[in-house]
Amino acid sequence: MPRHRAARGRGLARWLLPVGLGHPRSACGLLAAESPGAVLVRLLVLLVLVPIVELALLIQLGRWVGVWPTIGVVVGTGIGGAILARRQGLQAVRRVRDCLAAGSFPGAPLLDGALIVAGGLLLLTPGLITDAVGLALLIPVSRRWIRRALVSRLRRRLFSARSGP
Repeated sequence: MPRHRAARGRGLARWLLPVGLGHPRSACGLLAAESPGAVLVRLLVLLVLVPIVELALLIQLGRWVGVWPTIGVVVGTGIGGAILARRQGLQAVRRVRDCLAAGSFPGAPLLDGALIVAGGLLLLTPGLITDAVGLALLIPVSRRWIRRALVSRLRRRLFSARSGP
């Protein structure tokens, strides 16, 4: 018998709560179970190296095509990303409402919504790499692939935590 009533439900709760609320490898502890050094390296890459690489790519693009076309790319992807994120976000909200109206857990539409928000934010950030990742998060086909990969990774981490010592 599950330790928590919500664990009997469907969707995300079924995967997160059976791990054990008070267990050291609970879902909350699982996400923070990495060593502080690994988290520091990821933050370093995210906050320092990615902007440096983005800046270098923008400078190189400016040399190849000129300053104004480079500025046009940055502004255009920001505007286009905002429009695409709004459209995709509204569709995700509709899918969440439809799932709730049907009485089912809207796991995939909620995750789609989070990926759409992340994609929109990445497209608003100046840079070529962030634009490519943001665009991939906003295109439904690639977003579906990314969502499946994320869910698969989360399930593997949860199941490995459940079968651990």
